[in-house]
Amino acid sequence: MHHAPHHTRAGFALVIVPLFIAGALFVTWLAAPSVLPGTASHRAAVSTATTADLLDAQTARSATAAAKVVKIQEANTAAPPSPAREFIALESASALSDLPPPAAAALIAAEQRRAAVFAGERDEARRLYGLAATQSEKLAADLAAATAARQAADVALVEAAAREHRANIIAGVFVILAVFGIFAAVYVKSCFGGFPQAIGWGINEMKAKEPAAFAIAEPFLTRYMDRHEQTRIAYHSGL
Repeated sequence: MHHAPHHTRAGFALVIVPLFIAGALFVTWLAAPSVLPGTASHRAAVSTATTADLLDAQTARSATAAAKVVKIQEANTAAPPSPAREFIALESASALSDLPPPAAAALIAAEQRRAAVFAGERDEARRLYGLAATQSEKLAADLAAATAARQAADVALVEAAAREHRANIIAGVFVILAVFGIFAAVYVKSCFGGFPQAIGWGINEMKAKEPAAFAIAEPFLTRYMDRHEQTRIAYHSGL
């Protein structure tokens, strides 16, 4: 019974080690956060939500400002004609063209403040303007939070793109190693597998039946091959 020589074990190691490494890299690639199912859609949803929140916060603050400008414009009509009245009318109209439609709740609050001032109710006016200041602070805080969330989402997208880039590199390395493993397997098969065995058996038969032909063919079949092929051919032919 014949036993495979040391070169056979080395040849198999030449295939197994790259394939093992390639498999490990492939598992890493599959587990990369940037390519897990649902992760990309989750990032897109977060980005969309933070953008919507930012736009809502910007609009809420601008719409409140627009309501205040509308009431200034209305109050200005009660003033006697003057350059100041004309300027306020023109400037407020210009400001409203740069703002979204006024918020309904803000219009009501601004009208309450105007009525309190026009009626000479100073305490009530101070109370109402205190509420307006608190509302302004809240709107400013909401806008700051939405801006920070939008910035965080941008950072997350950049980091995700970097992870995906690394995952693509790993996938590329896996493909290269897999191709290398296939070629290595073919090489080992040709050097240590059935091809040398068939040549060895053919040499035995040629020696027995066609000695003259064997004398001519033997150098090409053995001496001019590399040492791994020579070893396997000799093993099966008895040379």
